Amino acid sequence: MPHTPAQPVPFRQVRPNGRLHEPSVSESDMRMAVLCHVFVALSGFTGLLFLISVVLWLEGKNRSAFIDDHGREACNFILSMLLWGFLLAATGIGLLLVWVPIVLVIALPIRSAIIASNREYVRYPLTVRFL
Repeated sequence: MPHTPAQPVPFRQVRPNGRLHEPSVSESDMRMAVLCHVFVALSGFTGLLFLISVVLWLEGKNRSAFIDDHGREACNFILSMLLWGFLLAATGIGLLLVWVPIVLVIALPIRSAIIASNREYVRYPLTVRFL
């Protein structure tokens, strides 16, 4: 029987939307990255569920660069929204806008989870890179 070379693993590629696509990410790594964003979105409704994102990120960051990037981004985002919410609440005029970070904590992680499910990398707007 002739030897056929194994099919090469596709390289990263930049999609027309400008996002980096990682086709070689396993299904389980992709699911864990999606869950990091989903639990950040759920924390907008219930509070401390973002800690599950932190645990998922810490558990998977050494296994996969994809999980590390998405988990770090989700954690930086929630920390940034806590900071922006605190700064808005500390100012008089900001009390009228304190709802904005809450809406962003619900909407942007859902968008990011969809992007992660396509095996693409994402960056949240208004995010300070703490980690």
